[in-house]
Amino acid sequence: MNLEYIKRTLNQLALPNATSSDQSSETKLQSVASRLINLHADDKQILVLLDATELPADDQLATKTTVEDALKGDKAVHVSFSMDAKPQAKKPPHAPKSPMNKKPIPGVKKILLVASGKGGVGKSTTALNLAIAFQQRGLQVGMLDADIYGPSLPLMLGAYDKPHVSDDKKLIPITKYGLSAMSMGFLIDEAMPMIWRGPMVQGALHQLLFEVAWGHEGELDLLVIDTPPGTGDVHLTLAQQLVVDGAVIVSTPQDMALIDAKKAIAMFDKVSIPVVGMIENMAYFCCPNCGMNTDIFSRDGAHKAADAAGIPFLGAIPLAPAIRLSCDAGVPLAIGSSLSESALLYSEISKLVANRLGLK
Repeated sequence: MNLEYIKRTLNQLALPNATSSDQSSETKLQSVASRLINLHADDKQILVLLDATELPADDQLATKTTVEDALKGDKAVHVSFSMDAKPQAKKPPHAPKSPMNKKPIPGVKKILLVASGKGGVGKSTTALNLAIAFQQRGLQVGMLDADIYGPSLPLMLGAYDKPHVSDDKKLIPITKYGLSAMSMGFLIDEAMPMIWRGPMVQGALHQLLFEVAWGHEGELDLLVIDTPPGTGDVHLTLAQQLVVDGAVIVSTPQDMALIDAKKAIAMFDKVSIPVVGMIENMAYFCCPNCGMNTDIFSRDGAHKAADAAGIPFLGAIPLAPAIRLSCDAGVPLAIGSSLSESALLYSEISKLVANRLGLK
C-alpha cells in the first residue's frame, strides 16, 4: 500500500457533515484528503495527520474510525489531528479569515486562566482561594475545573452533588460558598479514571464551557478556569475557542518548576493571551515552634523569572499546613481563616489581578 494509493483512498472518503462550494455554487462533500497535513507509511505502520480546524470532537472520532477501517490491512493505522494546520485550499463563501472562531461564554464578562506548566505546585489550591478572594471583593465569580483527567474541585469545595439540568438542557453549576462551580468531578464517580484520547477531552471541555448555565443566577463578573498541568490540548482548546482576558502563572521557586512555568508563559504569548502576573507558591515555610522561615524550595525564583519575562510579580504564598488542611476539609482558607497571613495574601493578589482585568 503506497502513498499514492493511500491518498486516493482518502480522497474517496467524505468528512462527516462537511461540505464545500466551488465558484459555480455546486455543493459537494469534503473529502478526508482535503484535511491531510502529513502522511507517512513504512513496512509496519501508516501515520495520517489531519487538520482538525472547525471539526468537532465527535466528527474527529468518526473520521478516525472511517480512515482506519478503509486502510485496514497488515499495517497498523494511526490517525491523529492537529489544530496548527495549513489553511484549506477551498473555503466556504464568507468564511472567517482566522481558523480560530473565538467566542465569549454566555453569562460571563471576563475569563481568567490559572496555569503552571508543572504539576504539584499548588495551582488548583491557589486558583480556588483566588476565586474566593475575588468573590469577597464583591464580584460574582464562577470557577471551572478544566482538568478532565484529575478533577480536584469537588474535594476542595466539599461539594459532591450532581448538577441539575435547566429547561434549555444546560447543566446548572454547583453553588458553594457563593461560588458557581463546575468540574468533571461532579459528573463522574470519584474513583473512575478518565481513559480518554484528545478529541474526547476537547469535546468534554467544550461542554463544560458552553453547555453550562453559567449566568443562571445573574451574570458572572469573572470565570476562573483552573487549567491542568502542561501546555497541551486543553490549553490550546481554551486559547482557540475563548475570548480570554488574562492568565496567571503559579510556580514554586525552584528551577525544576520554573522550567515549565516559563514554557507556560511562552505558550500564552504565542496564542496572544496576556499574562497578568506570576505567583510564587510555597515560597517559604514558617516553623510553628520557633517562628523561623525556611526556604524549602529556594526563594524568589518566580520573582526573578517574572522580571526576566517582563511580567508582573503578584506575590509569594508560604508553604502553610493550614492551606492544605482547609482544602482537604472542603473549606477554602479564605473562608475558614480569612484573617490568616495566607488568606490576606490571596486577597492582596486578587486585588492586583482584578485591577489588571479592569474589574473593581
